[in-house]
Amino acid sequence: MIISILLSIFFVSGFYLLGKKIIKITKSQKIVEAVSDSHFQYPCLGIVFFLFVLYPIFFFEIYNKIFFVVTSSILLILGFFNIFLNFRCINFVYIFDFLI
Repeated sequence: MIISILLSIFFVSGFYLLGKKIIKITKSQKIVEAVSDSHFQYPCLGIVFFLFVLYPIFFFEIYNKIFFVVTSSILLILGFFNIFLNFRCINFVYIFDFLI
């Protein structure tokens, strides 16, 4: 169960990083900030872009097991990389004080 939770966190973090890179590439930061805080929109935009790219591949049946393994592995690596980059920003003292 702990492994499932960690994998889910890594996937969401990977989609966050993917959404953040897509916003930088398309230069649509102002549009996203007009709707709400951009940090909350990055995972949603990453998932939408991922599905937008993945749907035609799935629809036209141009896939195999290796494709899904590689794609999910890339997302997990991106998520781990994102968490590793932001690890120093986490205030563990506050978290432990809150729990106690």
